[in-house]
Amino acid sequence: MKIAMRLFVPLLLCVGVSAHAFAQATPAPRYVKKAIFVRIHFDSSFYNYWSPRQNVNTLVEGYFNEVRAAYLNNASLHNIDLILINDFDRRTGPMMNFVDPNHAIAEKSPGEIGGNGRLIKYMRDNLSTGQVTKRTGQTTHILGRSINWVFVHQGAGGLAGQANATPAISSSDANVFVTTDAGDFFQQGRYISTREQTRSVIIENIAHETGHLLGGTHNDALGCGAQAGFGGEIMCTGATRREFSFGTRNFPTTERVMKGALERCNNAFRSFSACDALAASQCSHMDPTQIPACYEARLLSMCSDLCSNAQTSARVLINSLPAIINGAL
Repeated sequence: MKIAMRLFVPLLLCVGVSAHAFAQATPAPRYVKKAIFVRIHFDSSFYNYWSPRQNVNTLVEGYFNEVRAAYLNNASLHNIDLILINDFDRRTGPMMNFVDPNHAIAEKSPGEIGGNGRLIKYMRDNLSTGQVTKRTGQTTHILGRSINWVFVHQGAGGLAGQANATPAISSSDANVFVTTDAGDFFQQGRYISTREQTRSVIIENIAHETGHLLGGTHNDALGCGAQAGFGGEIMCTGATRREFSFGTRNFPTTERVMKGALERCNNAFRSFSACDALAASQCSHMDPTQIPACYEARLLSMCSDLCSNAQTSARVLINSLPAIINGAL
């Protein structure tokens, strides 16, 4: 899988100074991001199909590890930290009670009668998300937001997956479902799966639906299916072998959502005064008439959104967490 190059660079607004010279001396801001904590669920259709074939917990944690690797240390996907909260027995979890009543209607496929809508409604009614915190001493740190991934193996509205809303990372309904089923029919009222989605497509679909929670949209996706239905960025629909990247339209949209929901901040400098001193030093040797414009532009590009001590401390706590957490934080 190709990883797209970094798509975001600081805006350079220096009047009377060449952009080339300005860019050479301006460090690219580094950002601290709070994490996204994932809870995985599956329904009985998924468990009943996969459990005779392999360990289901191992299967879904394998999905998680692949999607986590796709987002982590990937600038075009904002270097998102995904951390799995493995805090309950999924076989008795809230989604195992979901049974689409129309699955029992002979010769009527859920793909024809809105099975995805019923599944989404059940998820909204029975799952919740919110802030994840950890207490150290007398301080409670907000580490990030939680989301739910739900796996099914059924023709849920004929869709490969769906998110509750775009964006939804800040809401209590930051849920997505993904199906591992790729074909079905009914026989004497019983749902029959005919084939499975390939693993690579399942991983793409999880990353795609998670992208919706961050504000990524189909309408802003680029390069979709340019070659016989293959390729394009991760937010493309109706295509496979998508690149794990947000394109030049989805990247700034998701950037804004993440900055608000996950409180991104610039940790390139320990303090504003340190950044201010560097900006002044870099402009000090210029023509005096150009110094004010240079100084203001460097403050804008280098010194915005600096991390507070609390945000930096929260980042340290996240760095100390394992990728999979068992039990409460």
